[in-house]
Amino acid sequence: MDSSSSRPKLKSVPQIKINTWIKTAVNSKVENVEIYDETLDKFSFEMPSCIFNLNTITVLKLSGVTVKTPYVDLPSLKVLHLNKVLFPNVKSFQDLLYGCPLLQDLALKIWGTTDPHRYERFSINKEELKNLISADVSFYSFTTLESLSNVKALRIHRIGFSPLPDTTIFYNLIHLEISYYSYSSDETILQCLRNCPKLETLTIDKV
Repeated sequence: MDSSSSRPKLKSVPQIKINTWIKTAVNSKVENVEIYDETLDKFSFEMPSCIFNLNTITVLKLSGVTVKTPYVDLPSLKVLHLNKVLFPNVKSFQDLLYGCPLLQDLALKIWGTTDPHRYERFSINKEELKNLISADVSFYSFTTLESLSNVKALRIHRIGFSPLPDTTIFYNLIHLEISYYSYSSDETILQCLRNCPKLETLTIDKV
């Protein structure tokens, strides 16, 4: 758990030892938790459930780990960054978001499930993310972007797999970054811009 560029890796450290570290941090009412498994054996480390029921934690950043928690209650969490995180199914991911009522900053870059229907898109109730200010997401994960419509800053990765799923209007959005494939329709990008009436800053990255 470290926010610096020289953060320690989990290589060759037994899970039971890491669990002990995490439980000790939990007992100390930790506020910032960052866990990165950068070894070749991805997803071998399973996050202990105690992390997801901690009322003091405000920042949670995970990469290269597995999350299998039946219940989430993170009443103080404001920052959630997930990269290369494995869930048992889509519902468990939704439950994680629903358990963070004060969430303001969401980064969802690469994630997956062990469920046979893992490639299905998902939807999130807009009211569950009503405090969200900033989002960094992969477009093709969502059935609708309405749950993100309150954000002021939005980064969307890899538009191009399909047309926009809806015509959500982002009334508060002032900063937008779009990353899209070269074969995407120009109309798709134009639709994004039409849906952002207050936009001040735009960055477009054509892959």
